[in-house]
Amino acid sequence: MKQLIGSICLVAGTSIGVGTLALPITLSQLGIINTLWYMAIVWGVMYFSAIVSLELNLRVGKGLPLGNLGKYFSGHMAQLIGNISLVLLMYALLSAYFSAGTSVTYKILQSFGFDMSKGIVNKLYLSVNFIILCFHLKWIDQINRVLFYGLVGIMIIVSCAFLMDVDPVYLPLWEESTNQLKPWTKITPIMFTAFGFQVIFHTLTNYCNRDKVKLKRAFFWGSSLTALIYLFWTGSILGVLYKHDPVIYSKMLTSSIDITELMTALSNIIAWGNLRLLFWAIISLAVITSFIGVGIGLSTALESILKWPAKTPARLKYIISTLLAVLPAYFIATNYQDIFIGALSFAGMILAVIALILPLYLLIKSNQQNPKVFYKITQNPVAIAFGFVFAFWVIGCEILNLMS
Repeated sequence: MKQLIGSICLVAGTSIGVGTLALPITLSQLGIINTLWYMAIVWGVMYFSAIVSLELNLRVGKGLPLGNLGKYFSGHMAQLIGNISLVLLMYALLSAYFSAGTSVTYKILQSFGFDMSKGIVNKLYLSVNFIILCFHLKWIDQINRVLFYGLVGIMIIVSCAFLMDVDPVYLPLWEESTNQLKPWTKITPIMFTAFGFQVIFHTLTNYCNRDKVKLKRAFFWGSSLTALIYLFWTGSILGVLYKHDPVIYSKMLTSSIDITELMTALSNIIAWGNLRLLFWAIISLAVITSFIGVGIGLSTALESILKWPAKTPARLKYIISTLLAVLPAYFIATNYQDIFIGALSFAGMILAVIALILPLYLLIKSNQQNPKVFYKITQNPVAIAFGFVFAFWVIGCEILNLMS
């Protein structure tokens, strides 16, 4: 049971850091009603993608990164596509998390009177996350579980405080902008990325000893918990901003707001000092839990992709892989300011390949060999077709975003 709970926390924790910061900004353009049904669709697609990837890992008999799965089922070209896509995705996510995490840390230190330069904060944030990621997976699981429990508990307290201050009259149920294509193209890749737990399939497959029931439950409850927290959190934020700060809310409708400005506005709305500290704690924990989840996935993926000299100690392999995972994210985030939303949107396009297109292609290739089937839904042609359609919809949205 402890292993299952830890896996659920890792799935949800890997995802939730993205949504707490990005979704309130982007989903304001949909309104609460449209947010409900669209998030339900995205959740369903992403849970199906989890089942497909788990099916592939179980058929192999061990957890493998997507590139290695591609080689196993299709050949070197699929391996190359999988490796490149996976690495690009995780570097984009880590860069976004690093950008958001350092901004939050810098703001918190300022509020407590610590006069540190942004460069020192960046290096401090890098060092702390690197040390955590170098721990053994069981220790990382324990750390992540404590952080995740704290995150969810504090989010519930702050969300309830927000909702108690919201009148139903002030709930933004509908937005006129939903009649246009542009809001949907902006929102889709980011919402898709908000369920970006695909980077830890191979890690959890091995961690759960290839138990198909435990794995299915871990990703069902982990993704469901993610969706519920997103809805609860986003609804409370939109409601309180709509009532108390219409200027900030109008800026959110046009996507002309950065994370720091949003966090400052929400912090100013909270009158109770201790509650304001809890709010800042939410943002910090959300980013750290996501950084840990994606960092583990990228470190273990690089460890399996790289060719190592004979007799290289296993621990040294992981430490070097972890260093190679976090350093590029550090350099990207420190050299390109305010990349958070853009990096997440770009990650959504790559995630469509990783989560749907390549796994579904490998599933079709594997099905032709009449293998043992672990999850019956993976044999449903309608589900497979819808997965492909939604993947190309996500990619099309991001292409339109880049062109504009």
